[in-house]
Amino acid sequence: MNFFYQIYYGFINFFSSPSRFFQSLMEYPPTTRALIFGIPSVLIAIIAITTAVLGQVSTRQSKIDSYQGASAKIRDRTRQTVQLLRYRSLMEEIPTALKEKIDDDLLELTEDELNEKRKEFLKEWELYLHKLIELEPSKDDFKFQLAEVATQQGKLALRRTLLDQLAPIDKPGFFKAQINRGDDMFQRKIYDKARRHYENALQSSPNYAPGKFRLIRTLVMMKDYTKAKEYIEDIYAENLVRFPTLFTLAKIVYQRTEKEVGVSKVLEQTIVIVRDHLEKNPGDPRFWSLLLQSYIESDNYEDAEQFIVRKMKDAKSDKEYDQHKVRLSVLYARWAIFTGPNGKQPDMEKHMEYLKKSYVNNRNNTQTLRLIAMVALGDDQQAAEKAKVLYEPLDDPNPTAGVHIEISSYFLNLMQKYKNAEDREKAVEMRDKAIHHLRQAHKKNANDNQVRNNLAYLLIQQGEDRIDEALQLSTEAVKSESRRRTVVDMTNYYDTYGHVQMAKAMALRTSETENAKRYFLGAISAFHKSRQGRPNNVTVLKAEAVCHRAVGNAAAAEKLEKRVKEIEASKNQGNQNNSNNN
Repeated sequence: MNFFYQIYYGFINFFSSPSRFFQSLMEYPPTTRALIFGIPSVLIAIIAITTAVLGQVSTRQSKIDSYQGASAKIRDRTRQTVQLLRYRSLMEEIPTALKEKIDDDLLELTEDELNEKRKEFLKEWELYLHKLIELEPSKDDFKFQLAEVATQQGKLALRRTLLDQLAPIDKPGFFKAQINRGDDMFQRKIYDKARRHYENALQSSPNYAPGKFRLIRTLVMMKDYTKAKEYIEDIYAENLVRFPTLFTLAKIVYQRTEKEVGVSKVLEQTIVIVRDHLEKNPGDPRFWSLLLQSYIESDNYEDAEQFIVRKMKDAKSDKEYDQHKVRLSVLYARWAIFTGPNGKQPDMEKHMEYLKKSYVNNRNNTQTLRLIAMVALGDDQQAAEKAKVLYEPLDDPNPTAGVHIEISSYFLNLMQKYKNAEDREKAVEMRDKAIHHLRQAHKKNANDNQVRNNLAYLLIQQGEDRIDEALQLSTEAVKSESRRRTVVDMTNYYDTYGHVQMAKAMALRTSETENAKRYFLGAISAFHKSRQGRPNNVTVLKAEAVCHRAVGNAAAAEKLEKRVKEIEASKNQGNQNNSNNN
């Protein structure tokens, strides 16, 4: 006790009067003096070391927090530039909700400036990630982010190195990296390795539905339908809305494992799931198509019709109502196929009824209109004659350009039938009706080059007073199309252009010889270009020969006429061989 008392007393003296402390200290034995000096020194050293260590830890953590914050910010700005670039490249308006989430300084940049900013941001993001990895080399998430940056920078070797570290094929590794590497292998069609990576990921996170979906997709490609079925049964009910492609995968798997019975089960389950989803989210367009497909594939047209009609009644806006009308049109079009000549339940009366219903519910559906015309035209002139009444109940006060084009095609088909029957009067009537509808289509869309081309070709058949209009239309069509097509792809345009210039030359032949020659030469040039796409077009070869004779080039005309004879002889020989074989 006396010893410890001496040490205690010594400390009191040290802090109260250092000079007295050192005087009294000399009175103590050497051992006691060493302890009095040594213990405080040790304590001071411990405090100093602890303070230094804690300071370093605090500084390191402060750096980590700072770099993480900076990294997160630059990552966010990088993703903003990517979102903006997507809309700029599509030349689409950026949604207001997205604008509110994007920094103002980025919204003002052009597409080129955004690309430069993105490169700058990626470099900065990469720098912060390298610093974070240096401070925390065992943190896999930083390495995975660096692999993401390397992907966007095109540094594929670095990306591969990082993913190899994070996602070994023989053990679980880092969950996100395993999924990423599995996606790589799937895209490269190395399905066995993709499967192993996905299975590794699911070892770390067994309830991760996106991983199971990817594995199902891979198993289907590997034709392991039994294993795929296990995963489908596990996630289908709760995740179909999240992964609509599951529907197609499930049909494939159940078709292979349970045949038609299995597919029917998938369709029934899908209808229940999707109807429930649409009751809560009626505006989700993806699942309307999925619901219609399920109904149609299960031949359940009546229920589908009732469901859509009810939704039309419940529609809260004109836009929603019109969307349901289009869906009803799609349903009726498929129903028409079901009851068509080659359908499951052929019934021509119902077939035409559903085609008309389809068109009435969506007058932009020119494909349905074409089907009506095809059914109506049939194979004989009588059917064609009866077909004229089909468009009467479909009268539209304001049809689209596409509808006018389809109707003009219908009348052109009739024109050809009457020509073949040598009924010139009826053929001219049908031609003039086709011209009327092409004019209407041209009024609604003056830049449609196919309409310009077809209208020009028909107009020259109406007489000399229509030639100048035809020439203007054909010239505009050729000029416009030549900006984006090659000569070989413009066969029909140059064919028309040649015939229009030839008609103009013929009209001027007796009154304006030099002008007529200029148009004949223009026609020759156009016909020559037309033949680059169809070198054996007899009609064009004959027309070009006429033009050559008109300008005094008999040798060229004879050469073309000889080619015509060869083609016709070859064709006749082929017909004769076919006849003998029959």
